[in-house]
Amino acid sequence: MTRPARRDERGVTLIIFTLMITVMLVFVALAMDSGLVFNERRQDQSAADSAVLEAAQILLDFGVSPATEAAAEDAIIKGTLTNTKSTNGAPLLGPGGWTERWADCTATIPPGFTRGTSSACIAFHVSTGSGDTTKVWAHLPPITVGSTFGGVVGINEHKQTAEATAEIFVGDPYAVFAAATDCDGMGNVEQAVDIGDTGKQVGITGSVHSNGSVELSSNTTLSPGGSVTYVKDATLPPQIIPFARLTGVETDPLADYRIEDYGPSGTKALAAGSLYINAGNATVDNGWLQQNGALDAPDHVRQNLMIYSTGPIELSGPLSGQATFVSTDHIVFSGDGFQLRARNNDVLAFSSAGDTGCGGEAAIRFNGGDNTWNGVVYAPAGTIRSCSTAQPCSPNDPPGRKTTFNGGLIGWIVDLDSPNFAITNIGGLGTPVKVRLYE
Repeated sequence: MTRPARRDERGVTLIIFTLMITVMLVFVALAMDSGLVFNERRQDQSAADSAVLEAAQILLDFGVSPATEAAAEDAIIKGTLTNTKSTNGAPLLGPGGWTERWADCTATIPPGFTRGTSSACIAFHVSTGSGDTTKVWAHLPPITVGSTFGGVVGINEHKQTAEATAEIFVGDPYAVFAAATDCDGMGNVEQAVDIGDTGKQVGITGSVHSNGSVELSSNTTLSPGGSVTYVKDATLPPQIIPFARLTGVETDPLADYRIEDYGPSGTKALAAGSLYINAGNATVDNGWLQQNGALDAPDHVRQNLMIYSTGPIELSGPLSGQATFVSTDHIVFSGDGFQLRARNNDVLAFSSAGDTGCGGEAAIRFNGGDNTWNGVVYAPAGTIRSCSTAQPCSPNDPPGRKTTFNGGLIGWIVDLDSPNFAITNIGGLGTPVKVRLYE
């Protein structure tokens, strides 16, 4: 009986090994190409995000008009050329240039948007009110990106694009805002926002923002929907930490309020008419109010007055009424029994004192307790400060005393030590308007 001849299998292992190496090299090549494509796509998305944010900022700064929309489109085209790799070195102008690619670009514009004049891949939506926001949308022209290793398996190129939308966002008014960026731990400043001495009761309705650091009393409560944002560090009680986050530097929400507008020939002064009192460089105190007809009853300010001084304003409680107090010098409210309300659609107290330095004398100081302030307090270059160890509240700051601010505290630095505080963001002023990516 003859056995069948055995097949010669020598060399099969080498063939299988070669095939395995080839397959592995293909997968490695594809993986490396995918990583490169992912990095390029991420950079392109970042470029699109930055471009629409810059475009929206133009509309915020200069208003919406055909001219500003054209400027916004130009910013998108130039910004994406600079910041994205997918342009492959394309020139801005000329045949095959980046501007031409935008002009030839086609994409489905989101509902409610109107296409730009330079490209069907740039569009705008203008706010119609009722919570609607102005938006800018951009879709990068598709760009062919050559493969690095994909050619091994016949994939020689990839198509790249990205799109983004930015909006002009109108937030809720700040309860507390401090603009100082470099004052933490400088001079007599511990944090740009420092509210509530040890153990003091602090209730905040709304948002707190510090362009530096922030510290809140261990007994601070935050209303639903409130938040704490800061740029550097935060010392917060455990109950506040879930609502706190690091963020970027924010713009003073009352930056368009200028002290010059309250001067004798300013727009605010003219609008106040006969209710405007120019105190010159006099020190405005309770006696001055009485002597100059600013009171209509003992300890009661005439309705809807605007009092302007280039000297200090130093008032003592009790005092009530409706008025706006403005000074290029400091403003001090001392004692108890204040029940003051701001003029309609205006601030309660505005001091331009200070040099955006770190500490020094307060621009606006509250030395007292059991007081109610209805309106925004504004010190763009100085500190808003309450009684402290050096200048304690009177009589002796017993535990139950509370000062209520029904309106935002907007200052360079906000430092409130004592007594207890309730701060609410009402009044419609101090509203942050900014741009952000729209999801």
